[in-house]
Amino acid sequence: MKRLELFVYGTLKSDQFNFSRFLEGAYDDLQPAKTRGYLFRLGGRIPIFAPYELVLKHRPELIQQAFRVGCDGWVQGEYFLIKPSYSKNLLENLDRLEGYIPQSPWNTYERSLIDVTLQDKQVKKVFTYATPQNRLHNFNRLIIGGEYIGNCKESEIEIDEFENQNFQG
Repeated sequence: MKRLELFVYGTLKSDQFNFSRFLEGAYDDLQPAKTRGYLFRLGGRIPIFAPYELVLKHRPELIQQAFRVGCDGWVQGEYFLIKPSYSKNLLENLDRLEGYIPQSPWNTYERSLIDVTLQDKQVKKVFTYATPQNRLHNFNRLIIGGEYIGNCKESEIEIDEFENQNFQG
């Protein structure tokens, strides 16, 4: 069985509250990583990742708007190589945490394979939880800078705010 590799960008990161519940002690490797896309705030303090290709296809206007406020289309997070003995149970537990049910149209998150870039520039295909296409239109709070650091209101902007601003091109 192939080792489980994950990219996390929110409450599962090593400095966030879900790390100790799910990932602490379950990995052989942890390192900073990044991937192409955008982070949105889902409700109170929960982030959700939208892959770049999904945004480009379904909300292309967002890319230019995001760039103007400092979002370069990269999401910062962490790469985990999970210990073999944890892989199956961990994936099931993360699916429950994220409310992911395979092939359900009601998922807020879907488990996806994405490319991530590690510090040494190596690119790996790993699992993450991302927004499904049918939910992308629901998000209106963009996390500026592509990095979730907790409940930091300065790091986000309402998309409606940007659409109403007069940008000089």
